[in-house]
Amino acid sequence: MTGQEFEAAIKAAGYSQRKLAELLDVDRKTIGARCQAAEVDPLFAYAVLGVLAEQSAKQLVAVVGHMGQKHNK
Repeated sequence: MTGQEFEAAIKAAGYSQRKLAELLDVDRKTIGARCQAAEVDPLFAYAVLGVLAEQSAKQLVAVVGHMGQKHNK
């Protein structure tokens, strides 16, 4: 994953560099440096992809729950 892809994934998950840094308990500059990197350390790539997957799962649960409520009426 490139730094640009890493930064795009952060934004897609709805996070700023600062918020992701807080979530991962690292300095914001650490995240900023990864966004500038030619290749992001897999540990950080997996972390941001995990955050993105969590957000997607929450959205899916909300949609399915909403559909279930409509179906049961």
